[in-house]
Amino acid sequence: MAKKHKNRKTKKTKKSQKLLPVLLVVASFNILIFNVCSGILIYQAINRPKSTTILSDKPHPTIVYKQLVNASYYNDWMNTAVHYFDAMGVVKDSITENDIAMLSDSLSKIAHPYYESAEETFNTIKSEYDAMVNARNATNSLFASADHAKVRPNVIRAEYNDAKAKIDSLKQENLKNELLKSLEPVLPVIEEQERIARERAEALRRAREEEQRKIAASWHRLNLSPYYINQFSAGFANGCEAASVLMSAKYKGRMMGHSLGSFADTIQITDDPNTGFYLSMTESRNGGPAHWIAPAPLASFANAQGAGIVNVSGASLDQLDNEVKNGNPVIIYLTYRYASPAGYHNGVPDNLHVVVLSGYNSYTGEQVFTDPAISGQASLSKSRTEYLYNASGRRALVVR
Repeated sequence: MAKKHKNRKTKKTKKSQKLLPVLLVVASFNILIFNVCSGILIYQAINRPKSTTILSDKPHPTIVYKQLVNASYYNDWMNTAVHYFDAMGVVKDSITENDIAMLSDSLSKIAHPYYESAEETFNTIKSEYDAMVNARNATNSLFASADHAKVRPNVIRAEYNDAKAKIDSLKQENLKNELLKSLEPVLPVIEEQERIARERAEALRRAREEEQRKIAASWHRLNLSPYYINQFSAGFANGCEAASVLMSAKYKGRMMGHSLGSFADTIQITDDPNTGFYLSMTESRNGGPAHWIAPAPLASFANAQGAGIVNVSGASLDQLDNEVKNGNPVIIYLTYRYASPAGYHNGVPDNLHVVVLSGYNSYTGEQVFTDPAISGQASLSKSRTEYLYNASGRRALVVR
């Protein structure tokens, strides 16, 4: 009986040993299928297009993870930012440029919906930081040294007012008080500079007034305006000598019955300017030698009409000025429109022109002329007048 049972057990064991390899193969195959299917499902879930409808209301694990990371960034950023505020909610004056740069850099890692809140906080910090920097810089600019030991010598009130306005706008009371204390020595320096500037301005004003008074007191003028003759309007393109003589004589109350034409008719036309008028008083000229008459024959023809002229050629300009001072008009030989001499014939510049010296200023040296070619009065410096007078042969007449 025992022997029979043993044989049955032995057969069963042999049968199990034959099935074991088969079971292992089946199990291995099932595990492989499970892993492949799971991998496919996970890949599809992760890479599912956004347009694909998700039946579940639960967010995908990847989204949850990103949200958690974003929240963590925001929480860390805010924990850092809050340390830059004091108990009153004011940005501390100890914040540095590096702190601002670090906050700005880490701010870029925060995404919606936390970014807006973080950005608002950053803008508050940056705004107050900039205000402190501007206030410090404006204060520093008032001084010649970084330790504020010496006020800048050329500082002005506008700079002081700008710095004080920036300081007054600060929310940081400690920094505000510190900078305001630094400003204390600045205002007295500005006030002293302004006082000195006012005194200088007043001194300059008084000096200018005194200068104008001296100039006004130094004028000597003869008013020939009522007797002015324009040689071109009268038809005498080269009649400057005759016009100057006639204006001067009439100023002295002589030759009152003469016009430029009637006086010109008394002057002889010759080939020599030392005996009469050389060439023509009426013909327009285009270059070439001057059409003119020398002082000696001009005085002779004019005195024949009662002009009372004296030839003072060779006199100094100071002597001519003295004649004007004594009320005597001076007929002086210069150049047309007071230009530099251009060419010479018969001992005079080709652009010779005769005018009346009718005024001068003994303080400034300004010379004033009544010019028959230019309506109104012309003026030159004494040095320019002297140059042209010498260049034209120092020729002059005076009506006494």
